[in-house]
Amino acid sequence: MPILGYGTLKLGSQKETQKAVEEALEVGYRLFDTAQSYLNEEGVGYALKATGVKREELFITAKLFAANYKKVGDTKKTYKESCKKLGIEYADLFLIHQPIGDVYQAYREMQELYKDKEVRAIGVSNFYPARFMDLYLNFEIKPAVNQIECHPIFQQEKVLELAKSLNVQLEAHSPLYQTRDNILKNSVLSNIAKKHKKNGGTGDFKMAHTKRHSSHTKDFKKRKNDRKSKHF
Repeated sequence: MPILGYGTLKLGSQKETQKAVEEALEVGYRLFDTAQSYLNEEGVGYALKATGVKREELFITAKLFAANYKKVGDTKKTYKESCKKLGIEYADLFLIHQPIGDVYQAYREMQELYKDKEVRAIGVSNFYPARFMDLYLNFEIKPAVNQIECHPIFQQEKVLELAKSLNVQLEAHSPLYQTRDNILKNSVLSNIAKKHKKNGGTGDFKMAHTKRHSSHTKDFKKRKNDRKSKHF
């Protein structure tokens, strides 16, 4: 699993999504974080097909939307629909997007997909310790990943400690805090960045790397993508 990935939330239309993902591929991104709720899986798929990057070089994450697992069989059905839209035969990682609804039935079906080798790994997203442990203790196949919001303003030390103790990979979404509250000009981050001759956003990713998080971001600008992809 790459240490840095590209998030596909709010990239615009399918055509705009395709363009953004193609640019990300061009500068070296290989992990792409997708979700059924983003409504742009087709755009991602168009980009993956158009660029011709070998499938084995890519790491594709798909996420299960709560509205898509109302009854038995829904999880498997929607997973296969996501793969079709993305133009792939399998996802490298399939996550329950949020701890909403019958996550037990959803995870049972994900476990079956894993055992049938239709997905490489399974896990969860936005599960905090109590909900995570509840799921972890009740299934044979343990979640390989827990994807949560994590950045300098919200460092999630307890969640990280739990993940380490269980040998679960913590993946950070929104590592730039979705650029809220002018975080890229935060004085502490700016001072650290200046010391290392980097920009504030790079400091965020370096923190994730140091703490052994995987993380993903998104950006419409190819120039910025190129800078992020080379920040290590």
